[in-house]
Amino acid sequence: MTSDYRIPAPLQNTIDNLSFLAHTQEGEKLFFKEKIHLLRSDWGARIRRYYYNENFESQKKIIKEIVESGLDSLETYKENLHYPRLVQEFISAKDGISNLRNTYFKELRETGELDTVLYMMDEQIKGLNKENKEKENDYIADAENTSNSSNEHY
Repeated sequence: MTSDYRIPAPLQNTIDNLSFLAHTQEGEKLFFKEKIHLLRSDWGARIRRYYYNENFESQKKIIKEIVESGLDSLETYKENLHYPRLVQEFISAKDGISNLRNTYFKELRETGELDTVLYMMDEQIKGLNKENKEKENDYIADAENTSNSSNEHY
């Protein structure tokens, strides 16, 4: 017997990855192997990153996979109890990716792929906001209809 509060493993993995991206501050770089954020002064982690051949090009692919997983999860887990947390982490991850983009842009690196990812995320967030407004309007209309029908009895 499973609990309704249990987070499915694929959803938990997606939320964890989005959360890791979300905590990226401008000036930091990522190290996915150890799930840490690197500062310029962290030479030990930079050497490990070099050893594992993890560079900006390979990371762009990982970031794209995480975002695509987030997009799929937004569709798949719409009725899940943990959907609001997924939405929150997705929106926060966009800010983290934007910070990462700015970090590399200042180093005169090509950030076009990250710009595309950010655009996709922005469009999805706009769609989510539109859905929320429609749901709120439906809720208000239902409440007004219920109120009007109950007033008719008096």
